[in-house]
Amino acid sequence: MLRSGIFHLFETLKMKSVKQVYDEAVEECVYAEKLGYEAAHPAEHHFSEHYGIMPRTEIFLAYLAAKTTKLKLAPQVIVSPLANPVRLAEDCAMIDVLSGGRFVFSCGAGYRGYEFAKLGLDIDTNRERLKEICEMMENAWSGKPITHKGKYYEINDAIVVPQPLHKPDIWVTTATPDSIKWGAQKGYTVVATAGFSLKAFQRDIKVLQDNGVNTKKATVPFFKWIYVADTEKEAQEVGRPAFIKTISAFMVGGERLVEGLLKSIQMAEGEDKMRRLSGEDIGAFVCGTPDRIVQELKPFVESGGNYFIGGFNIGALPTEKIKRSMELFAKEVAPRL
Repeated sequence: MLRSGIFHLFETLKMKSVKQVYDEAVEECVYAEKLGYEAAHPAEHHFSEHYGIMPRTEIFLAYLAAKTTKLKLAPQVIVSPLANPVRLAEDCAMIDVLSGGRFVFSCGAGYRGYEFAKLGLDIDTNRERLKEICEMMENAWSGKPITHKGKYYEINDAIVVPQPLHKPDIWVTTATPDSIKWGAQKGYTVVATAGFSLKAFQRDIKVLQDNGVNTKKATVPFFKWIYVADTEKEAQEVGRPAFIKTISAFMVGGERLVEGLLKSIQMAEGEDKMRRLSGEDIGAFVCGTPDRIVQELKPFVESGGNYFIGGFNIGALPTEKIKRSMELFAKEVAPRL
């Protein structure tokens, strides 16, 4: 059976209140645990009124820890360059203690320039900051005093309290081959966001393997927005328009990442970028009956993917439809992969 988790972007799309979005996300995560999903993956974003209403995944996950017993708590992602690394190490350790050791430190460099600018940071330093922070997290959770004097951060002879129940795994989400290589060499779990398409995913798998990752034993995640329906008609009429709403909101401020994805393919003049993102060249979205989803995802599993992160919550759909999609995946798709 394919291991899997659920991703939340926390989008109101001017169709739901923030309270409703939060309440439904918690409800869906609790339901995911009952269905056998392995983890919850909330996304951090800032300064948007309709998309990514989740400035602190750590607060959400601390609340979710009290509502669940087995679900792993794995942000997708903490934009670590926006945080104070020592406070971040403390917060994450505290979540791990409260949850009984279920926290995963899943981080990324960030890609939305306005988030950095409004917090007084230069986005061009994001990858350097990410690497420095990951090093600090490892040292902070060693149980020993941490002394660090880097390019961006400094701390002298301090012990992080509390310590986590276990040293959290480190996951790094990235879209660049150099960062994939770095993450592999550090022994981190790498989520390659550029690997939406099968060709790109296979390329990223090779980078991991060439840099010491045993992909038969390591966790190898892959991500897609997804809608699973009882009929193909419903999948197309409900799921696809919902994805278009989500990706339309995603592109407002997310051009840095989207353009990077589109550079690798040839687009016809005037072609709709949002629709191309769900085409086979990029493949950010899959929808259909369980049989169709098995067909779509099987090549990724055969190529080495063994952990699926599903963006089930799309387009501000009613939570009943999202939960039905999650149920169909858990009962009729994952067991066949």
